[in-house]
Amino acid sequence: MSRILKVLIVLMMIVGIAAPAVMAEDRLSLSGSMQVRGFYLDDDDITGSTSDDGRWNDQRLRTEAKLSVAEGVSVNFRFDVTESQENSSDATAWGATGQNTQRRADIQFDKAYIQLEKGEYTMTAGQQYTGYGTGMIADHVGTGFTVTRGPLTLAHYKFQEGAGSGDTSLTTAKYSFKNDAMTADVFAGYEPMANSDAEQMGFGVALSTNLDAVALKGELNVFSGEDAAGGDQEGMELYLDASAGVSENVVLGGMFLYAADSDDTQITRLGGTGFGGWSPQTYGYNTTDFSVDVDVFDPAGASAGVMALSVYTDVKVNEDLGLMGSVMFLQAADDDKADGDMMSLNASAKYELMANTAVTASLNVMDGDLGGADATVTQAITGLYVNF
Repeated sequence: MSRILKVLIVLMMIVGIAAPAVMAEDRLSLSGSMQVRGFYLDDDDITGSTSDDGRWNDQRLRTEAKLSVAEGVSVNFRFDVTESQENSSDATAWGATGQNTQRRADIQFDKAYIQLEKGEYTMTAGQQYTGYGTGMIADHVGTGFTVTRGPLTLAHYKFQEGAGSGDTSLTTAKYSFKNDAMTADVFAGYEPMANSDAEQMGFGVALSTNLDAVALKGELNVFSGEDAAGGDQEGMELYLDASAGVSENVVLGGMFLYAADSDDTQITRLGGTGFGGWSPQTYGYNTTDFSVDVDVFDPAGASAGVMALSVYTDVKVNEDLGLMGSVMFLQAADDDKADGDMMSLNASAKYELMANTAVTASLNVMDGDLGGADATVTQAITGLYVNF
């Protein structure tokens, strides 16, 4: 009898969950993905250890939904489940890592917010993402507020409530311009620090245009700030990218990066989670997913800036197979501060195995001065991806 009762209870629960979902089908938009990946890492030289080789698997089931509550009102969320811990094939126990500060928590709601659209205004409130350009001014997921009216967007996030003089927060603004010839974004961010007079601010502009067969894009960011001890902080960085289709199936491009060195402390980005990420030195289908990375605008980690040049290519072999590859050379803008020469080599492939199903394989080799250590790092990722 008890077994029958348990079965009835389970069936009632299934009906109770499924029925509202079916009734709300016209109001619910659902999408997501599932990925299972294998990793290889050899970074012996970067730590001086002989036991840093790594081989592990990870996985992630991602679900994203929009629930239309009424005209102009929606609840939006995105969560990841069954994620594995970094450098481990084991699942991380729920609650063992932060809600949105760690990317490997078992249950991670990285977005959950309300969106209101009324007239010319759109407002979002809750845990959401704000990112501008390459993400050096803003690349953050957190609980905050965003208001958009036409081309203007304002956003505010609080990071920490200060016990003394002030809070740590991030306030940003962006103005967008678009016509048939070009697209431009002008943005700014301000970040005061809790319990001190420290603060940082940044201003940037990002442009993109197509000149017949050549696509151009770029970004210029300027930073200024002061640390808790009253020391000056500064930064200036430039990113340029040009690409062209040399044939129907082949694109060839080049990137140039420059960041000025600083006699004080170099700023390369404002605070936040760095959620989206931008790593042109790991160009390919799995860029930003590698375990070992560097700050591309200060690879030596010595406020020495950078000068970098990259050549990349995208090849569409056929309707199922794509290839990507690049080589980037970086050196410190001030070689008196750091011998920051580095090379990054990348090769990756993506094969559309079935409908909405793909297999990727990516290889990255970095050699030179990574964060102050003379190192050679080899890392590879292969994965199976399904979108729904």
